[in-house]
Amino acid sequence: MTKNCDIAHFNDEDHKNSERLYDALFEGKRIPGLKKDIPYVALLDYADTKLALIFKPTEDPGTYDIADFFADNSYELFRMGENGERFTASKYMNLTADNFLELGNVDYEDIIDSFRCYIDEPYCTEDATQLLLQIIHAYDKSQDKRKDILEKAENMANWLLKEENPYSDSTVMKLNFMQIQKRKRGFTEDEKVELVSIAEGYGSVDEKQAVYHKIGANLLLDNQMSAEFYFKKLSDEEKNQFRQYPIWRFNKFDTNESD
Repeated sequence: MTKNCDIAHFNDEDHKNSERLYDALFEGKRIPGLKKDIPYVALLDYADTKLALIFKPTEDPGTYDIADFFADNSYELFRMGENGERFTASKYMNLTADNFLELGNVDYEDIIDSFRCYIDEPYCTEDATQLLLQIIHAYDKSQDKRKDILEKAENMANWLLKEENPYSDSTVMKLNFMQIQKRKRGFTEDEKVELVSIAEGYGSVDEKQAVYHKIGANLLLDNQMSAEFYFKKLSDEEKNQFRQYPIWRFNKFDTNESD
């Protein structure tokens, strides 16, 4: 459990679930008397949190072997490539910002390892980066209260920044690391110099990607006029997409949610 539960506020169902979870997760017992159509992966309401669990049906309807979704290694997730290839994927890949806020059993120490095991495969860093953005979103949605989540985001961003991978955009990795630092503190002089370099387009090889880089760097530097200048170069669809990124938190020139 990564979130503490207040036993004093348990209701009858919470006490029943405590017994079931102890029997299932610690004693290895099968749990009878449940609904017959529980999905293989389901969320259990438990006090003031939720738990992601695996319900493995047995030969007896309504009886299950229950496992912690994040701790059970028998569950594998795959994703499809552009040409129909099937790639191993992290079981954390589909988690949303809301999941990080509501789930009490996310194993944050395992997230990086879950991507590291297939780091050489296409889409790995893309998936990891998208998950990182969800973790940052979760911190923002907590109104900056979940410092523990921001710390986990920083660990992941630092790992992605150091990981050499032909499929990754090193500038995006730097910007993601920097946006976490901006949430924590002011920038050092060296960090400011690096952001100015990105804002001026150094290191970008793709013209379209350079526009995204420049918007991000200027937002972090609070150069709103420059950020707006490059933002206007995007199509309406691209603008709407950019507004979904957590770095948009630092925008002050555009108050639209969509065009």
